Amino acid sequence: MTCHRFDMPGRNGKGWAIVCTRGRAQHRCRYCGVVADRQCDWPLRGAKDGRTCSAYVCSRCAPDCGTANGDSVNYCPPHARMHAAKPAAASMPEPEQLTLEGLK
Repeated sequence: MTCHRFDMPGRNGKGWAIVCTRGRAQHRCRYCGVVADRQCDWPLRGAKDGRTCSAYVCSRCAPDCGTANGDSVNYCPPHARMHAAKPAAASMPEPEQLTLEGLK
């Protein structure tokens, strides 16, 4: 336990207080309960556009899902499943070119 003494403004400037804490709170993984070491990077849409899911997850529940802009990207289990189910843009076939000649 860490304790700190703080001088408090008061009458004649002679007040003080001692505040004791147990340290920083550790966030727990939402899915298994162990100490979380990362947050979900899944981009949100709609009213929360520009933000991320930010669910606290551990490395076991949120494996590395690649990189974006040189940074590691991690997703919570539901968003990792959505990421895996999303077809890659490079593997999409090119649309066929339609011509008016073929319609005659």
